[in-house]
Amino acid sequence: MSRNKKLTSIQFIPVGTKEEQKFLVLYADEAATAQYLAGTINDDTRFTAFCIPTANMSTDSMTILMEDGVVRKVISSSEN
Repeated sequence: MSRNKKLTSIQFIPVGTKEEQKFLVLYADEAATAQYLAGTINDDTRFTAFCIPTANMSTDSMTILMEDGVVRKVISSSEN
């Protein structure tokens, strides 16, 4: 039995200056991910985009809560 899997994608793109480095986060739902993988992105393709501070990879964690592709809350945790 074959199951169709729904794919979504999240891209983290570094932006900003060395002093204020951030990640641009692009979230693509199933339809946008399919267009991205097929190389058919056009003006109707919808992505959710937002910036988050660059985390210290050894001590920070981040949780992004989304609802229907819309960011509802970003929770950052640092251990100092």
